[in-house]
Amino acid sequence: MNLKFYIQAKSNNVPLSLLNFCFFRLQKIDPELMLSCVIRLYKTGIKVEISKIQCHILSGGNIDAVVEAVISANRAKLPFSFEDLCSIDLAGRDILLAVESYINPVMIHCPGNETRERFIVGVAQDGIRLAVQIKITVRADIHKLIGGAGEKTVKARVGEGVIRAIGSQKSHKALLENPVIISRAIQNSGLLAGTAFELVSVDILEIDIRDNIGAKISSEQSEANTKSAEAFSEAKKAEALATRQEMKAKKKNMQAQLVLSRACLPNAMAEAFNEGNMGVKNCPIKN
Repeated sequence: MNLKFYIQAKSNNVPLSLLNFCFFRLQKIDPELMLSCVIRLYKTGIKVEISKIQCHILSGGNIDAVVEAVISANRAKLPFSFEDLCSIDLAGRDILLAVESYINPVMIHCPGNETRERFIVGVAQDGIRLAVQIKITVRADIHKLIGGAGEKTVKARVGEGVIRAIGSQKSHKALLENPVIISRAIQNSGLLAGTAFELVSVDILEIDIRDNIGAKISSEQSEANTKSAEAFSEAKKAEALATRQEMKAKKKNMQAQLVLSRACLPNAMAEAFNEGNMGVKNCPIKN
């Protein structure tokens, strides 16, 4: 079996000996896989040390994907080495997809299909709520794939940029007349910093007027103020009624005191008559 692989290697001018294939089997590396990868690399003019390929396989990497990515990068004349792509593959990224998206930028729909809402909604300073449908074109940044944020973070940041752009405008009419305001705000804000992508372009697909949230808030505020005023009026009315009842009670009390005073008057007159205190001082009336 090793002789068969050795003949294939020699026929393709690949520097693999019988001893190499024996070592592959001892290391539990599939000789056919190893031979296929080396032949593809050498046929495209890419010289890679056999030990580096062995090391990547033994590390658990996807050597097929790395070889395809290296060949694609070489054809596109991209400055990515075999070691760079191996490290990205071992980090868990889809290296072939990353290279393809670098060569052919991809479009990302915001906010995305994972949410029911197809629009990003923001409110302008005049109170009009706008719904924006947007797509961005991005290119994978190979050097930031390790540790860089993914597509979900990009969508979230784009949504943040759209809401900020809408909220910064005094009138919604400016955005309807010139949607490029939103595009420029996203492009100039550096929202993709720290992500694994480079922004290529921003496309506004649709802007829709949802409602006048400012008028709605003003109406609700006016209704709340009316209810507050009615409650204050009712409180004042109840206070006035209580004061009225209090005054009535005081009136009854004064009337009772008047009757009591009138009842005491005959007794006082009789006592004064008996004591001779009736009349004037110089001419008292005697009994």
